[in-house]
Amino acid sequence: AVQVRTFATASDEADAVAERIEELMAGHGIDYSDCALLVRNNRDANVYLSALESRGIPYRFHGSHGLYE
Repeated sequence: AVQVRTFATASDEADAVAERIEELMAGHGIDYSDCALLVRNNRDANVYLSALESRGIPYRFHGSHGLYE
C-alpha cells in the first residue's frame, strides 16, 4: 500500500526512510537488496546516504552512471 507522509525537513524524511528500512529488515523477511531509493538528482541523495550510514545500513550509490545504463 502506498503511504503519503509529510516531513518538516529533508533530513527528517531521510531518517524516516532509513527507519522504515530497519523495520523491514527486522520483521518482514526483507533483504537490503530488496530496497531501492530513487531521487530526482544526485545532490538530493546526500541526505539519504547520511541517514543510511548513520544506521549502518549498507548501500550502493549508482548516480554517476545515469538512470538508463
